This record gives sequence, structure tokens and C-alpha cells, in this order.
Amino acid sequence: SDVVERAGFDATGVSSMPSERLEEMVRESLPSARLWSDVLSDFSRGDGRGKQFVTADEWDEMRRVRDAVMAHPVIQEEGIFAKGVGESSFFADVSFPSLFGETFAMKCRPDWLQHDRVTDLKTWKGGKSLDAFYKQADALHYDLSAAHYLAVLDAHGRDPGTFTWVVVDKSTMSDGGHVVIHVATLSDAFLARGREKLETALERISLWRAAPEMYERQNQIEHAAEAPHWDWR
Repeated sequence: SDVVERAGFDATGVSSMPSERLEEMVRESLPSARLWSDVLSDFSRGDGRGKQFVTADEWDEMRRVRDAVMAHPVIQEEGIFAKGVGESSFFADVSFPSLFGETFAMKCRPDWLQHDRVTDLKTWKGGKSLDAFYKQADALHYDLSAAHYLAVLDAHGRDPGTFTWVVVDKSTMSDGGHVVIHVATLSDAFLARGREKLETALERISLWRAAPEMYERQNQIEHAAEAPHWDWR
């Protein structure tokens, strides 16, 4: 009762005192008390090492997203998550004919891999047309990532052929209602754009390997301001 009075709990059982001070008071008054921080500490040292607690609301949200994904008609019709392997790692030395025969140590970990498809789960803020997601995919180079995955899998003798994004609209996740899911399969043109980005990135890595001093810029104090690549219009 002394701790309750000193902590200044209101009618709803909430104290305005900082949690660290409140915990200190409880330990002073009740040395044998087992607090939530003790539960977390024991969990992290035991079987829960590398794991973390989630709240009931977070758990409910994850279940609603899962249910919405599995109920999507295209996912059901095409059996996207019916059979396959989740988060399996692949490593390979990959060569590109356009890059002078040099090989690159690469790895990938597809969210879901089937014999004819790679499926990558994405979230976006949503609330707009799917064209907005495609712009995000281009800006964040999701197409480069897709080309990277397929290149590594090809080196393993696997040719899924199809790369699909399962997109969760985050704007529909928080109200407890229906979660909107989009299924978007990359066109050949989108994948070709990703391969071009990938080879450009690897070419720059190759140039840096050959002459790293050319890319040392920390001592430069004068720079040339080039016009942006996009059209001002």
C-alpha cells in the first residue's frame, strides 16, 4: 500500500511515475517480487533466446494478415503457398557474361520458393492505387532484388521463371477490419529492368575492386554539382 500511495496511481491504475523509479520502489518494498523485466530477462537467457514477446494486439494483427493472404482468390487458385520452402538460404558464385566473366559471391533467401515461382512478401503504406506501390518498388529497387534472387537460383540449376510480390496494404491493418492484399507478378520488362540495375551495381563493385582509391572521397573538399538525372518538367 505504501508503494501504491507513493507512486500516485490514478483511478484507472496508471502511475505518472517513470517506470524505472516505480520498479526501484517495488524492489525496495518487496525484494521477492517478480516483475515483468525479470520475466523478459529469464526468457532471453532460456529457450526464448533470440525471440521476443508480442502483444495481444500484434498477435491478432498478424493472424488477420495471414487469414487475408490465404483467402486471396489468386493465392488459392494458383496454390502460391500450397507447397514450397520458406526462407531457405542459397549461396553461389554467379557470373555475368556482360561483366567480363567475373564471378560474384552472392546469396539469397526467398520468402517462399516453389519449383515455378518465387514469392516475396511486401508491406506498403497503402491507401492508393497499386501504381503507387510499383513506383515504390522501382525507387527501392525491389526489381533488382528479384533479379538477384533469380540469378542465384539459376546458378543452383533452379529456374522458377515467375517472381511474385504479395503486397499487404498497411492502411487496412489497424482498424480490425478486412486486410487488403494484392498479388503482383513481375512482367518480363520489369525483371529486365531489375537485371539491368543489378549488372550496373555489380559493374561498379568490379570497378571499385580494381581501383578502390578512385572511390575514396573523404578528403575531397570541392565537388562538381551535376544536374539531376530526372527531367525537370
